[in-house]
Amino acid sequence: MSIRLPEYYKQWVKTLDVSKPVLYRGQLWHIYGEDELEDNVLIAHSTVKVCDQLYAYIKELVEISRSPITLEHSKRCVTIAHCQGQLLYFDITKHQQLFGYTLSSGAIEALGDLQNFVQEAQTHS
Repeated sequence: MSIRLPEYYKQWVKTLDVSKPVLYRGQLWHIYGEDELEDNVLIAHSTVKVCDQLYAYIKELVEISRSPITLEHSKRCVTIAHCQGQLLYFDITKHQQLFGYTLSSGAIEALGDLQNFVQEAQTHS
Protein backbone atom coordinates (compact mmCIF):
# COMPACT_ATOMS: atom_id res chain seq x y z
CA MET A 1 0.00 0.00 0.00
CA SER A 2 1.43 3.40 -0.97
CA ILE A 3 -0.60 5.39 1.57
CA ARG A 4 1.42 6.33 4.63
CA LEU A 5 -0.92 5.24 7.39
CA PRO A 6 0.38 5.10 10.94
CA GLU A 7 0.85 1.54 12.17
CA TYR A 8 -1.51 2.06 15.15
CA TYR A 9 -4.25 3.15 12.72
CA LYS A 10 -3.75 0.14 10.45
CA GLN A 11 -3.94 -2.19 13.44
CA TRP A 12 -7.12 -0.48 14.67
CA VAL A 13 -8.84 -0.72 11.28
CA LYS A 14 -8.04 -4.44 11.13
CA THR A 15 -10.06 -4.94 14.32
CA LEU A 16 -13.16 -3.23 12.86
CA ASP A 17 -16.08 -4.54 10.91
CA VAL A 18 -15.96 -1.69 8.38
CA SER A 19 -19.50 -2.49 7.26
CA LYS A 20 -20.61 -0.87 10.54
CA PRO A 21 -20.06 2.83 11.28
CA VAL A 22 -18.16 4.16 14.26
CA LEU A 23 -19.47 6.89 16.54
CA TYR A 24 -17.11 9.81 17.05
CA ARG A 25 -18.12 13.16 18.50
CA GLY A 26 -21.80 12.56 17.87
CA GLN A 27 -21.47 11.49 14.23
CA LEU A 28 -21.54 8.06 12.63
CA TRP A 29 -18.52 7.70 10.37
CA HIS A 30 -18.21 4.97 7.76
CA ILE A 31 -14.57 3.91 7.86
CA TYR A 32 -12.78 2.84 4.71
CA GLY A 33 -10.88 -0.41 5.17
CA GLU A 34 -7.20 -0.36 4.33
CA ASP A 35 -7.77 -2.02 0.94
CA GLU A 36 -10.72 0.27 0.13
CA LEU A 37 -8.46 3.32 0.43
CA GLU A 38 -6.67 2.17 -2.74
CA ASP A 39 -9.92 1.61 -4.69
CA ASN A 40 -10.83 4.05 -7.43
CA VAL A 41 -13.83 6.36 -7.25
CA LEU A 42 -15.22 8.78 -9.84
CA ILE A 43 -15.45 12.38 -8.63
CA ALA A 44 -16.29 15.25 -10.96
CA HIS A 45 -15.24 13.34 -14.10
CA SER A 46 -11.92 12.30 -12.53
CA THR A 47 -10.97 8.89 -11.25
CA VAL A 48 -9.03 9.06 -7.99
CA LYS A 49 -8.21 6.73 -5.15
CA VAL A 50 -10.66 6.77 -2.24
CA CYS A 51 -7.92 8.15 0.03
CA ASP A 52 -7.51 11.11 -2.36
CA GLN A 53 -11.16 12.19 -2.44
CA LEU A 54 -10.45 15.46 -0.65
CA TYR A 55 -7.89 16.39 -3.31
CA ALA A 56 -10.42 15.72 -6.08
CA TYR A 57 -13.08 17.88 -4.43
CA ILE A 58 -10.64 20.72 -3.72
CA LYS A 59 -9.38 20.57 -7.31
CA GLU A 60 -12.96 20.93 -8.55
CA LEU A 61 -13.64 23.78 -6.11
CA VAL A 62 -10.47 25.67 -7.06
CA GLU A 63 -11.58 25.64 -10.70
CA ILE A 64 -14.96 27.27 -9.97
CA SER A 65 -14.45 29.39 -6.83
CA ARG A 66 -12.38 29.84 -3.70
CA SER A 67 -11.21 26.87 -1.71
CA PRO A 68 -10.70 26.66 2.07
CA ILE A 69 -7.34 24.97 1.52
CA THR A 70 -4.85 25.00 -1.33
CA LEU A 71 -4.70 22.24 -3.88
CA GLU A 72 -1.09 21.59 -2.89
CA HIS A 73 -2.07 21.23 0.77
CA SER A 74 -4.88 18.81 -0.07
CA LYS A 75 -2.31 16.44 -1.58
CA ARG A 76 -0.99 15.88 1.95
CA CYS A 77 -4.37 14.85 3.35
CA VAL A 78 -5.69 11.28 3.55
CA THR A 79 -9.45 10.66 3.48
CA ILE A 80 -10.32 7.80 5.87
CA ALA A 81 -14.11 7.97 6.34
CA HIS A 82 -17.35 9.63 5.27
CA CYS A 83 -20.57 10.70 6.99
CA GLN A 84 -23.64 12.36 5.48
CA GLY A 85 -21.91 14.64 3.01
CA GLN A 86 -18.68 14.99 4.96
CA LEU A 87 -15.24 13.53 4.46
CA LEU A 88 -13.06 12.71 7.45
CA TYR A 89 -9.38 13.18 6.72
CA PHE A 90 -6.07 13.60 8.48
CA ASP A 91 -3.24 15.88 7.51
CA ILE A 92 0.10 14.07 7.35
CA THR A 93 2.00 17.36 7.74
CA LYS A 94 0.15 18.57 10.85
CA HIS A 95 0.85 15.78 13.32
CA GLN A 96 -2.07 13.74 11.97
CA GLN A 97 -4.67 16.35 12.88
CA LEU A 98 -8.18 15.22 11.97
CA PHE A 99 -10.69 17.32 10.04
CA GLY A 100 -14.18 17.05 8.63
CA TYR A 101 -14.76 18.58 5.21
CA THR A 102 -18.39 19.36 4.30
CA LEU A 103 -18.92 18.75 0.59
CA SER A 104 -21.87 21.11 0.15
CA SER A 105 -20.30 24.17 1.75
CA GLY A 106 -16.56 23.55 1.67
CA ALA A 107 -16.43 24.13 5.43
CA ILE A 108 -13.64 22.50 7.39
CA GLU A 109 -13.99 21.54 11.05
CA ALA A 110 -11.10 20.49 13.29
CA LEU A 111 -11.93 17.17 14.96
CA GLY A 112 -8.91 16.41 17.13
CA ASP A 113 -6.21 14.09 15.93
CA LEU A 114 -6.04 10.62 14.48
CA GLN A 115 -4.79 8.98 17.66
CA ASN A 116 -7.69 10.41 19.70
CA PHE A 117 -10.09 9.23 17.02
CA VAL A 118 -8.77 5.67 17.29
CA GLN A 119 -9.08 5.79 21.08
CA GLU A 120 -12.52 7.42 21.26
CA ALA A 121 -14.43 6.04 18.27
CA GLN A 122 -16.96 3.39 19.19
CA THR A 123 -18.44 0.76 16.90
CA HIS A 124 -22.11 1.41 16.34
CA SER A 125 -24.62 -1.27 15.34
